[in-house]
Amino acid sequence: MKRPALILSVISFLTLTTPSLAGNTSIAAAAAKAVEKSRLTVEGVPAFHLKAQISEPGQADSDYVGTVELTWISPTKWRRVIDSPDFGETAVHDGDQHSTATRGDYFPLWLRNLVTAITDPLPMAQQLQKAEAQLATGGGTSCARFQGRVGIAPVQNSVFTVFCFTGDALVESIISPGYSVSYKDYKPFAGKQVARQISEYLEPGVNIQARIGELTELREAPQFRVGAESKGNEPNGVRIDESAARGLVIKAREITWPAVRDGKTSGSLSIYISVDEDGRVRETYPLNSDNPQLDGAVREQVSHWEFKRAAVGGAKVQMESILTFAFTTAVANAPSVLSDSEARKLATIAPEPVFPSGAPHGARIDVRVTVGGDGTVHGLENVKNQDWKLIGPINYALHTWRFRPVLRDGKPDMFKADLVFIVP
Repeated sequence: MKRPALILSVISFLTLTTPSLAGNTSIAAAAAKAVEKSRLTVEGVPAFHLKAQISEPGQADSDYVGTVELTWISPTKWRRVIDSPDFGETAVHDGDQHSTATRGDYFPLWLRNLVTAITDPLPMAQQLQKAEAQLATGGGTSCARFQGRVGIAPVQNSVFTVFCFTGDALVESIISPGYSVSYKDYKPFAGKQVARQISEYLEPGVNIQARIGELTELREAPQFRVGAESKGNEPNGVRIDESAARGLVIKAREITWPAVRDGKTSGSLSIYISVDEDGRVRETYPLNSDNPQLDGAVREQVSHWEFKRAAVGGAKVQMESILTFAFTTAVANAPSVLSDSEARKLATIAPEPVFPSGAPHGARIDVRVTVGGDGTVHGLENVKNQDWKLIGPINYALHTWRFRPVLRDGKPDMFKADLVFIVP
């Protein structure tokens, strides 16, 4: 099945920052094994019908909803139907013929990522199979972490990608710019192990879930024909680097930086953007920032930028890229800084992190978190520059923490909290 160009190139700019990790399994071998065990859309898998429901758990009025239905005969013969409030698609492939009928003018990045993840647990496997890196193993999970530089000199920044595999050689999670998903509830099907729950992390406080409720083998392959009314490629996204993206800008005002409550007043930040076929910015997501308080301001301003239409082979395409900015601002109206005990009294949901086996018993890890007025964690600071293998589980757990608000002038206000975690 055709997959977004973004996903196939997402790690092309990354370099490994931990070249001699513990363990004897390479990332290349783990990737190959995971694909062998879990990918559904390959030759030899019997015909099947799959249906998945997409929702944002706990958010009854969420816009992140939809269904994905796939009837699969072979890699060259399949039918897929996607339905969501603002976009729908019926794509049919039969040999060298294909047709795509769409509803809506933009295939959302968040939806496209889940469509890919439902049938392909590791869409960047080819790139990983070329990576010369060992996995760090512990607690039944093996991970590799990559770091890359983005931006245009002298304004540059670091972005990160982490791949984690279970002890059974299945993909557990992928955290990367523009594509961050996790897999749970693996069950057997046709000689494969298929995750029935796939979660996509977009930004603090937004987690979308695709649940495969129906996956059945077809005794008889159904008949379907390529439609004559709409032939062409399905809407797709092409990933381009920042210099190329900025070369397409036709309307962009200089960024106005608001005052911050605390933290760094100068530095760099990066955001991920998705642009529709007409050059309009449709989605923005925060990446690494020297002061996450500025993420909202830059995202809102960039959402009004306009780009020339990107094209491949003369056909308009959606475009994704990373944009990096240097900022200079000032501090005003500093927030409260709570102690560990004070913050934990406000926490309504606070799962403890799960540290890998082999983590030093009794080790203390100190982090400072920024909590927004909505009660979600907006940022984490590694205040003592401790090992990322200990910070990572904490960061993962904090994605789901929720707090009662701190009030200022009768309104929910952001606050800082110095949290302490002890390895059990």
